[in-house]
Amino acid sequence: IELKWWVPYHNGAPIERYEILFKLLKSDDEWTPIDERHLAENTHEHGHDGRRTNAKNIGSLTYRIEPLRENLDYVFMLRAKNSVGWSDWSDESGFKTKAVKPARIDSRGFEITYQDTRKIAFKWVAPDNNGEEITRYEVLGGPNSRMVRWARLTQMILSTTVDCEKLFEFLIPGGLEVGERTGSKDFAELKCEECMYAAVLPHETTFDISELLPGQDYWFTVRAVNKMGRGEFSDITGPITTYPEKPSAIMPLAVRDTDERSCRFSFKFPYNMGAGIFEAKAQLTRTEGPLAHHEVDAATGEPHAHLASREWNLDIYSKIVSDWVDVELPKHGRGLVLVTSALERAFKEQGAEGQFHNRLDFVPSLENPIDLERLAEVDGLRPGTYYEIRWSCGSTRGWSPWSEPTKFLTEAMRPDTPETMLIPSL
Repeated sequence: IELKWWVPYHNGAPIERYEILFKLLKSDDEWTPIDERHLAENTHEHGHDGRRTNAKNIGSLTYRIEPLRENLDYVFMLRAKNSVGWSDWSDESGFKTKAVKPARIDSRGFEITYQDTRKIAFKWVAPDNNGEEITRYEVLGGPNSRMVRWARLTQMILSTTVDCEKLFEFLIPGGLEVGERTGSKDFAELKCEECMYAAVLPHETTFDISELLPGQDYWFTVRAVNKMGRGEFSDITGPITTYPEKPSAIMPLAVRDTDERSCRFSFKFPYNMGAGIFEAKAQLTRTEGPLAHHEVDAATGEPHAHLASREWNLDIYSKIVSDWVDVELPKHGRGLVLVTSALERAFKEQGAEGQFHNRLDFVPSLENPIDLERLAEVDGLRPGTYYEIRWSCGSTRGWSPWSEPTKFLTEAMRPDTPETMLIPSL
């Protein structure tokens, strides 16, 4: 509030200083004096700041008092002093401060109300509306903390500029209605360049979002809006991590080469869905091929069990055969902009920590998050025989489904040495 008064008649002795008291209207509070030194140093003739002074303002003094609370009625009294003494107090003058945009939401009031493998819900404490009813809340969030921080920062910078919104109301961007949201369609992906925007009803201080990725981190920030403007965004809350699940998708094995008795193949770990993968197994099934007499069960005519199928554990730390691992870091940086926390953890778990820069053009999936291949081998096979091989991996949450089988054929080889000939008669 800027106070203005006219210099009273001094009655023969120059006025030395003024005193101002103020308090809230209809309040039993004691009157509060304005600091004497501050009042003296900041009392100026009307027009000192370059504004036009008309006839009615000539000879008046001004003093700006701040900070006061928004949208409240205050009363003030003034008196003057000369060398003889103090004047009587003036009559009370009443002024009302204007309403302003809502206060900042305190992130300490955030509370997670629901959390599972694919859904998050939280609530916050409504801020002071500063004299105008809140018309909506705006929520920003996503699985990429860099994108959320960037969106929050740009909005903070824009809030310091003068724009047409102050004339034509603070409308919801993108033509959305209160209660709608946009920008969350990729929240279940390992690489995400989106930041969600949601307009929440003013009487609600809760928000929930589903169709998320298990084991992923999410960040959120909220602000309130009234007709005076948009409040400041809260501190970013997060990470809020969805609960883990067992691996849900897995790629088939890839046969690299075969010979008469063995097969070398590679496998790629799927996204672990938030729980570390600590074991894997393979299953081999014979489908067709030649058998010696001793390899067939005489009673059933089928191959012996150890030839028909077998299952064994895979070495999850076997040799890496992907050629992009350990390539020198490019000078332009690591390319982290779109990398989510879950994808960072996938690189670390699979032994390629920090090598995002080598996978910038690769599109990750749940079946193949980083495209890293490990080598395995199975031996003791029969020559010229068709096989099917599949695999599965397990985490603390359970086993993935079996992969689709991969078919292969071992190479043929020369016949076994015939038995010694017999001469039944001469």
